[in-house]
Formats: sequence, C-alpha cells, structure tokens
Amino acid sequence: MTNTSALVCHLTPNDIEQLRNLAARDDFQMVMERDTGFVVKLYEEVEDFAGEPYSCNLLGLLMSAHQAGFRMVEFDSDATILEDVPSFD
Repeated sequence: MTNTSALVCHLTPNDIEQLRNLAARDDFQMVMERDTGFVVKLYEEVEDFAGEPYSCNLLGLLMSAHQAGFRMVEFDSDATILEDVPSFD
C-alpha cells in the first residue's frame, strides 16, 4: 500500500468536521482521526468514491491521490504544504 501525506490546511473547516464525524461512525472504517489530523483509506476502484459523504474539495484531493497511485492519505498538521493544492486557514 502506498501512502502520501498532506497538510491539514488543505482541508476546509467543513472537511475537518466531516472527517471527524466519519471517524466517529462505527459503520464507516475508511477514516481514522489522530491527534495531528486524519488518515483516510482509499478504495481500489476510483468509481467506489461515488456516493461517499465527501465534499467536492475533499473528494478532489482523495481522487487525485488515488489517480497518482496512493491507497492511503494522511492529513497531518506537520506535513509539507502541497504547492498545487488549495490551502485554507
């Protein structure tokens, strides 16, 4: 499994709230909250993202990572800012 890291600032406040809510659900095992951010597991098939409760911003980040060959994304407060990805304070 290939992983990548992105800075939490690439998430909107709504994305953070959404990931926090997903991590708390017992029936959704694709998101884990950590002290420094979140880990999101990606599906094997890009079509499987359809219908998941992700915002357009978050879905775009996850699909870009998937298309680059990653299967897990870590949004971490200590990660490097990605130049071509929008950032939010």
